[in-house]
Amino acid sequence: MTSRNGRALRAPRQKQCEIGVIDAMLCLPDEGCCASSRRRIGEHQARDCKGSNWSMLAQTRPDMPVPPARIRRGVPEADRRAAAELYWQAFGAKLGPVMGPRERALAFIERVMDSDHVLSAWDGSGRLLGVIGFRSSHGAFVGGTTEDLDAVYGPFGGLWRKLALSVLGTDLPGGVLAVDGLVVVDDARGTGIGAALIEALSREARDRGYRSLQLEVVDGNDRARALYERLGFLHAGWSRSFLAALFFGIRGSTSMQRPL
Repeated sequence: MTSRNGRALRAPRQKQCEIGVIDAMLCLPDEGCCASSRRRIGEHQARDCKGSNWSMLAQTRPDMPVPPARIRRGVPEADRRAAAELYWQAFGAKLGPVMGPRERALAFIERVMDSDHVLSAWDGSGRLLGVIGFRSSHGAFVGGTTEDLDAVYGPFGGLWRKLALSVLGTDLPGGVLAVDGLVVVDDARGTGIGAALIEALSREARDRGYRSLQLEVVDGNDRARALYERLGFLHAGWSRSFLAALFFGIRGSTSMQRPL
């Protein structure tokens, strides 16, 4: 989490249009999908427009059909609470000791959530399936300021939480966009939504001139690490922090980067 310093990543306000339909299954290298389908991943090129939506079929196995997932920039105002709850569902166990209690944490996340730094996935009925937040030198999906912390937690509560949360902030190398949280609803996990969000963010990063996508995987999350390796992420280093272990129970984390 980092403080939000600007809003330079705002998407263009223009008529929305689909900028790519993946008409083959979205698959991972070890799942037996045909090579031609695999080559299509990430190749959803724009059709004479730069809209704010992607439509794609996210499916990892032919025997598990899922509805088309529309991936768009941002989160509508009416769905900010749902996105905050989804984020807390995924990261509350780690962030709870600092950002809790739950209702205050949700109020803070909903307050500071920056729609310029998130892509969201939706099913055909308009249900939120997942989000992928990102961080740049201009801001973060869940950032906020001292004033935001004070407004939710009070002056003293805001002060010590600011100090604790600063442990999670790291400087980004030039040309790097960082994933700031990837989460998918429980009943859509394993259907390719997470991989689709990664591909969409990779496309977004390339369009914005970034050279690589970076994320952190905490020690013990071997399943996530294996997924990211299959999606082309490479190990870029390992780090640990006494304060991160003290406040969040994070013993160490591996930095991974995907060249774009």
